[in-house]
Amino acid sequence: MMMVVTDGCGVPLNQEVESASTYEGHLAEQTVDGIKIKKHRTHRTSRRTHRRRLKPRRVIADKGYDDDRLRAQFASRGIDFIVP
Repeated sequence: MMMVVTDGCGVPLNQEVESASTYEGHLAEQTVDGIKIKKHRTHRTSRRTHRRRLKPRRVIADKGYDDDRLRAQFASRGIDFIVP
């Protein structure tokens, strides 16, 4: 099984590959944890640019991921989990 996470424009942010017997919720958590969104930040005193890792604000998934345990995992990380 392969899972890919993209941004709103369809640009891939991370992908994971596991055996087909793996619980999809676990693979979803693992894939989201692997996302590295970088933001440039300039320190005021030294004017040096530092990179800081940020987490995604929200994850939108299809109905197959509508799981209370998965919702709780993302909520504990401060991520809005949206399943239409």
